[in-house]
Amino acid sequence: MISFVEDGHRFQFRVAGACLHHSHILLQTTNSADFHILPGGRVETGEDSETALKREMREELGCETKVERLIWIVENFFTLGEEKYHEVLFIYEATPEDETILDPSWKFATTDTGIEIFFRWHPLEEIGKVNLKPKFLSEAFKKPPENTEHIVIRGKADS
Repeated sequence: MISFVEDGHRFQFRVAGACLHHSHILLQTTNSADFHILPGGRVETGEDSETALKREMREELGCETKVERLIWIVENFFTLGEEKYHEVLFIYEATPEDETILDPSWKFATTDTGIEIFFRWHPLEEIGKVNLKPKFLSEAFKKPPENTEHIVIRGKADS
């Protein structure tokens, strides 16, 4: 995975899926986080971002995922705990191919490198009530762009 520390910042190349279905969005959180993120993970060296998203979804959800258009390229500078991050994040439209997962009442928990990860669908109309990171996504999902957008976020842990 592409993640390293240099000059006091952790750099990571992450990819995520915006899984929208029946006016719901699939989000993930952990037992130690007070926020939610889009499902996905870090890209591995030599791996393109679309392949990385398919691999991450397969590893975490146990199914194949249809990856569609690239919606956002996000350069995200933030602090989490005591660590400063410089993250490059590609967000794609994505749809899990397992019909069971597409049920809005579906919930799932798994463990990755000793961390419990929880997945569940959230109604889009209530997305503002969820502590979603990066924060711009809460508003952005109300009207996603027609073409890929490049966004730079310079903030603190609340970005």
